[in-house]
Amino acid sequence: MIIMFNSDEPIEGINEDLLNRGKFVKQLSNSIINYDFNKPLVLGLYGEWGSGKSSIINMTTKIIEDENKKNKKNENIKIIKFNPWNYSEQNNLLLQYFNCLDNTFNSKNEKENKAKDLLNKYFNNISKQIYKDKNDELFYKLKLNEYLNRIKNDVTFEKLGVNLGNIFSRDESNQTLSSLKKDFTDFLEGTNLKILVIIDNIDRCNNLEIKQIFQLVKSIADFPRITYLLSFDNKLVLKSLKNSHMIFSDKYLEKIIQVSFNVPSVRPNTVLNVLIKEIDSILQEYKIKFIKPESFSFFNYFKPYINNIRNVNRFCNLLKFELPIIKDDICINDFLLISLLNLFEPDIYEEIKDNKSFFAPNYNIFEFATNKKQNETENVNFLENLLNNEEYKNKENIKGILSYLFPIVKYTFEKIPFPEPESFKKDSRICLKQSFDNYFTLNLSDDDISNRQIQLIIESSNDKETFKNYILNLDEDKLIPIFLEKLNYLELDSSKWNISIIIETLLDYSDLFWEENIYFRYNTNSELLTTLYDTLLKSIKKQEERFNILDHAIKNVEKSVYSYVNLINKLHLNSKKFSNRENSENELIVNLEQLESLKDLASQKINSTPIDLLLKNKYSHFILIIWSYWAKKEDLTEFFKKIEKKNEYLIKFITLFKDSNFDPKQIGLDLVYNPLHFNLQAIEKYGNILNIINKLKDIFAGESIKDNEDINRFLEEAQKYCEKNLK
Repeated sequence: MIIMFNSDEPIEGINEDLLNRGKFVKQLSNSIINYDFNKPLVLGLYGEWGSGKSSIINMTTKIIEDENKKNKKNENIKIIKFNPWNYSEQNNLLLQYFNCLDNTFNSKNEKENKAKDLLNKYFNNISKQIYKDKNDELFYKLKLNEYLNRIKNDVTFEKLGVNLGNIFSRDESNQTLSSLKKDFTDFLEGTNLKILVIIDNIDRCNNLEIKQIFQLVKSIADFPRITYLLSFDNKLVLKSLKNSHMIFSDKYLEKIIQVSFNVPSVRPNTVLNVLIKEIDSILQEYKIKFIKPESFSFFNYFKPYINNIRNVNRFCNLLKFELPIIKDDICINDFLLISLLNLFEPDIYEEIKDNKSFFAPNYNIFEFATNKKQNETENVNFLENLLNNEEYKNKENIKGILSYLFPIVKYTFEKIPFPEPESFKKDSRICLKQSFDNYFTLNLSDDDISNRQIQLIIESSNDKETFKNYILNLDEDKLIPIFLEKLNYLELDSSKWNISIIIETLLDYSDLFWEENIYFRYNTNSELLTTLYDTLLKSIKKQEERFNILDHAIKNVEKSVYSYVNLINKLHLNSKKFSNRENSENELIVNLEQLESLKDLASQKINSTPIDLLLKNKYSHFILIIWSYWAKKEDLTEFFKKIEKKNEYLIKFITLFKDSNFDPKQIGLDLVYNPLHFNLQAIEKYGNILNIINKLKDIFAGESIKDNEDINRFLEEAQKYCEKNLK
């Protein structure tokens, strides 16, 4: 059975809404539709994470788009959805925003083409005044953002213009920033354009980026005919602004947001009804029934935690993940409540798991507790210490759940007689010693994952999307290393595995996997993956089938580079080990001709990868060195020609080879790093060392190279290296 997890994606239309927010959405949509857009306007939609802000935005957008279809084309509201979180930590929020705004205008329309021209002049003036080297576009864009991050609390454009003007007053056409902005503003005022810019997930950005977004909408891009709808958690943003040394952050925000709305609150029973319907559907699917029909009061334990749809989905996904394996060994009532604690009160959950002897004792202990005053006191002390934590906001609710699950707790708090053991023994209740462990079989603790769960994940490989989601969830929980380690030594039934999908998925995503220290190369993800690939491929008898799997997987890799570079390196090294043995080629994963084909394919993919993305890869240091070990000279030369086209590429390329004095043959073993040396042998495979020396000297002409420690060190070592080789 393929498990379909609940998606955490926001809904799109009012017809999907389960929380009765349609009236609010229609009012918000109509307010925007009926606004004349003559003056800049900033709207704020406030709500906590999971409260449904993105769903409200999607529903609002859908209504506006439907209204657009009824109107004349020149009366339509153009909608721009700008998600700053997509560009977080990339230092290019401003650039990306102006690109989005520019793309909104139709170049085939005379008026909109004029708008594009004026907008580009305005933005280019800002950018080029921050960094004057027009041939180094990336650098002046970075400098621009560095400058914006230094702007103080005053967000008026006049103040901003003065600050910029103090640094660079005019461009080639002798127009000031203020006059260029006025040209664009005057032009927009003479049009009937209506543009709605929606900026969501602001609260997920860092402090500087949040401040930068507000400066953007109120100072740099506060244009007529443009309305902004900003969506964020008000409390988190105010906290962020205070962290940016804004004492009066609430006043600052009021100055930015002209009209604010709060996401409408949802009645607790509304969300609870959604949860009950979801649980009922899951139980019907697995043919599970409650011990007895439960009143609505049973679900009152859920109210403090299930207060939004996101938590409904989280809880139901946990049930879907675990129930298929343990449904025959548990009481569903108990499992629902212990799962609730697992998800929302993990400390209590761990205490229960670690104290089996208290929560699920032998019945003679029950009798002893009933008759001995001393044991009663000990029980009270234990439970009071358990609940004595100021972080527990729902102590009475926790106490109620524990009393429902465990007779020892109910007796201790309420002083009632124990029920007859036979009354719950047949139902596999959690309070029974012999049933207790069943409820924790699939517990995903911080540092472990069960064998049965590993089997379930691997067996899901017949559906690529499901397997991918499992893997990404493991990575999010930082469980990939333990998953790979266990998978390599467990003797699991592989008859139900789809080896092709497993290898393709892992190759595609493994560069993105969390890894505690990528510079400690023994038993890391890459080594564990290499061992796994070897095991999986050897389970296939024919080399041709193995080759086809690898060829298909590498062709379809989109998100990783190091994954396939390292895999091919292992195949290459193994081919060298067997080269002197008779019939050795038959012992290889693929034959030598197939290996060369895979090397060529990998080199083509590397050379087709944008240079800036490759240089940003967290494994770029290893990629370039390992690739140089087995790649053809012409492929390395082709790559280096692209590196030489931009100065920043060459500088970054050189620095990637520092502290890397190791032999690629030793990957997988402890490496020796020498902070005093560059790996010049590897660099030389890409380009002539002497030419690189001269190129760097030209780049830093007029500057003191000694001010750049890395480049200075490289030049000194490279010069000695060349002199030695010329002798």
